[in-house]
Amino acid sequence: MPHLENGFVRIASELLDAIILYRIPGEQMKVFLYILRKTYGYGKKSDNIALSQFSIATGMKKPTVCRAIKGLKEKNLIVIKKDNKLWLSYSINKYYAKWKPLSKKITLSKKIITVIKKDNLSLSKKIIPYTKENTTKDNTTKDIIYRAREFEKKSTEVLNGKSQTPLFKTFIDYWTESNKSGKKLRFEDQKFFDIKKRFATFERREQKFIKNNSGTYREEGKSYDF
Repeated sequence: MPHLENGFVRIASELLDAIILYRIPGEQMKVFLYILRKTYGYGKKSDNIALSQFSIATGMKKPTVCRAIKGLKEKNLIVIKKDNKLWLSYSINKYYAKWKPLSKKITLSKKIITVIKKDNLSLSKKIIPYTKENTTKDNTTKDIIYRAREFEKKSTEVLNGKSQTPLFKTFIDYWTESNKSGKKLRFEDQKFFDIKKRFATFERREQKFIKNNSGTYREEGKSYDF
């Protein structure tokens, strides 16, 4: 049951009114709201957010997240800054007057509308029914998102004072990656997992390792598991 005591997002009514008035597409809206949650939700103007965090929170794949981020940036709805080599900082552009105006609504001819209706009719026949298998898959996705958030919450409590550092975010990003089956997170595949000790390992190796585009950590051509 949601309670304000468990956290809330503080936002100016004027900005909220502007968001309501502006038409943001579905996928972009999910990413926009997550940035809002990660910034205003924690009383911050900006936050370093990994693609995997976006993916877990929104339930969308990384390429889809990237498309949504690009769309938001093109509309001037968000501001992206490069803080360091590994992380990008995201913030909401509160100067809504600078948001790009929406394109005018296009009036379609009756012929085009008829074609669209026919296409939609044929598509409706191909819609996958809500079966037990689909329900299980949906529940698994929701469950893994919940476990990732709980891991981040627990790590924040254990590593008090370090949760706002880029290294902490790298730590969360790395250990909450799902395995190939999509049923387990990386930290869940470990026989023993001590958050303090694992983070200490990250700190010791911070200068030795660099993160490549595939999301693994390498030193002199070798990959390592933390």
